[in-house]
Amino acid sequence: MRLAVDTSTRNLSLALEKEDRLRYRNLAGGRDLARELPGLLDQFLSDHRVSLKQLRAIVIGLGPGSFTGLRVGVASVKALAFSLGLPVFGASSLDAIAYAARALGNRICVVQDARRELFYINTYESDGQHCQKHGPDLLCDVSKALSLIGPKTVVVGDAIPLLKGRLGQKRYMLAPEEFWSPQARFLFPFAGPKAENPAKLVPTYLYPENCQVTVNRT
Repeated sequence: MRLAVDTSTRNLSLALEKEDRLRYRNLAGGRDLARELPGLLDQFLSDHRVSLKQLRAIVIGLGPGSFTGLRVGVASVKALAFSLGLPVFGASSLDAIAYAARALGNRICVVQDARRELFYINTYESDGQHCQKHGPDLLCDVSKALSLIGPKTVVVGDAIPLLKGRLGQKRYMLAPEEFWSPQARFLFPFAGPKAENPAKLVPTYLYPENCQVTVNRT
């Protein structure tokens, strides 16, 4: 039984693999995650009649995204992993967004608002069932972001309102808002075969000058 958690945006997403079925909950933003996450997690597991001792692994969305949200989410998951002796798997939150939109088109570009006129971005190829990313997640300005959005691309992410008027005459599709935030249930496909060392698990911070944590996950 695996638990997945994503706190990379203002929304909290939780998911549970139980008896080959997925249970999940996506909660709207505006929460004090540091204070509420433990209680929300306990309630989620209780609602599905699962105890912490029944968990066999945890998957955490590593961002990129909100500095505070990621810090709280990763710290909480590390605490659980250490206390329960559970393996932890990290996955890109952008990958989860792309996977959710995989059936919308063959070319997908995930663009999230990184504030300060910057964007978190990655591009993917999809066959409708699987997504293949083209490289590492990037932090870039609007010019670079627009250059990565090619014709016949599905654009998905919470930066859509910021880019919509700048996309020009390119042929593209804007994904519905329900796809914009990472959903924890879509982290499971990206949990690799090798677990992370919880002591070395860090979020993907692409603002290294503002963070006291290294971005290198080797």
